Amino acid sequence: MTNLSAHVDDFGAMAKSMQAVNAAMGTKYMWGLDGMKLKDLDEGVATHVFSAFDPTIAEQNGEEVYPWATNKVSADMLWKLSERLVGQEFCY
Repeated sequence: MTNLSAHVDDFGAMAKSMQAVNAAMGTKYMWGLDGMKLKDLDEGVATHVFSAFDPTIAEQNGEEVYPWATNKVSADMLWKLSERLVGQEFCY
C-alpha cells in the first residue's frame, strides 16, 4: 500500500467512490472492483521504475491508453468531473 491511502479511514466508502467514477467514465471496473489487485509498495515502485527507464517500451508507448487519455473532448469531460468530485475549479 502506498501513502496515497494514508488518510483514508473508510476503504469501503473509497471503493464505492471509485466505482462511481468508473461508472461515470465507463471503465471495466464500473460493475465492481472484483479482480482488482492492489499492489504492494515494491510492485508499485517497480512499475514506475520500469516505465521511466526501460528503453524497450518507447516503441509501445500509447498502445493501451484509454481513449479519453488521447481525446480532447473526453479529457475535458474528465477534467470537469474531477473538479466536481473535489469541489474546486482549476484553471489550465
